[in-house]
Amino acid sequence: MNFKGYKLEKLFIFINITRLFGIIFIWSLQIILIYEKGLSYLLSESAVFMPIGLNITVIGTITVIKFNTIQYTIEYIRKLISSHKESWEFDIVNNELKSATKLVNIFKTFLYLFAIFYVILPFVIDVIRASLGYDNPYKVPLPLDGYLEKIIKRNSTYFITAFLSYFWFMLTVTNYIAFQSLVFYLVSYANGEMKIIKRKFELLSDNGKIINNDWNLKSIIINHQRLIRLIELQKECVGMQLSFQNSISSGTLCLVLYLANKSFSSDTILFGFCSIFLIFLTVLFIIICNQGESIQSESEEMFTSICNTSWFTQKYHVKKDYNLIIMQAKRPLVYDYKGISPINRAAFMLVTIFFIISYHLLLFFFALYVPFFLIPNAMDYI
Repeated sequence: MNFKGYKLEKLFIFINITRLFGIIFIWSLQIILIYEKGLSYLLSESAVFMPIGLNITVIGTITVIKFNTIQYTIEYIRKLISSHKESWEFDIVNNELKSATKLVNIFKTFLYLFAIFYVILPFVIDVIRASLGYDNPYKVPLPLDGYLEKIIKRNSTYFITAFLSYFWFMLTVTNYIAFQSLVFYLVSYANGEMKIIKRKFELLSDNGKIINNDWNLKSIIINHQRLIRLIELQKECVGMQLSFQNSISSGTLCLVLYLANKSFSSDTILFGFCSIFLIFLTVLFIIICNQGESIQSESEEMFTSICNTSWFTQKYHVKKDYNLIIMQAKRPLVYDYKGISPINRAAFMLVTIFFIISYHLLLFFFALYVPFFLIPNAMDYI
């Protein structure tokens, strides 16, 4: 994400911006289908990619707009790391970053494997069908299916739409991995800084020699002020994207579950893909909300460590500095966007509730209004 100082800095930036334009262009081709085919297209199988594409497009666009802020934040983090002097401080930061790296590798590996199998497995099945003499190809839902005829044949239109869809998968997967990895690393480093501050206060309360002398809190005050600044910068970098992802997640889960339910008895492979992707989205959202929750809980533990020291035994000027730290730390640090849409476990519960309500409203809408002209036997999906 930060290419400053690299020889090919401008090339990397150009590639990232070009990737975003590719995502927007192919996704806009799907949006055009709404005008060509009407609102009934929103009830098709390929419509599941619309909220996914919207999420990736908005996240990618905002991230590019905030590119300078992200670069500044990463440089700010480097300065914070270089300001540490004790080996145990570096150990805490390294342990947090190693945990983030493991999480990123698991997330990246799963998403890459899912995308590859979603492309390769239907292709292998279709090759087998073609060798057996079947004219109609086997395929799973793709973003540009609306451009195909009702009776799908292996022609130039089919291969072009399939290629563009698979190319879109590659672009969106890499873009999404880059953004979520950025979030994981930002959160892990912030947690590391809070643990360092917490450890410094624990040393004050544990070491009797220090307690009997005047405390020098200036360095801790500076560290805490830098931490608050860091959290504000991080919220500027990713707060809006995460808030938008929160708002659209229930719709995405709703459509994926509907597609899984619809394909349960007709297409085992598609049902398997939908089920795995639904579980993946749910687990990912839990992890992201838990990341935001960890910032909040870690800041509360840090405040507890601040209050558990023997500050009342110190002289007046030390108590004055201590009160300043307490005033700074009394409010829990929360990942949100301008005070709204916080990223925590409560947000996950809220999205889950909206997801359940949206899914049942969607099914009842099908049952009451759609069966007569779009979907026969819609009540079977309830």
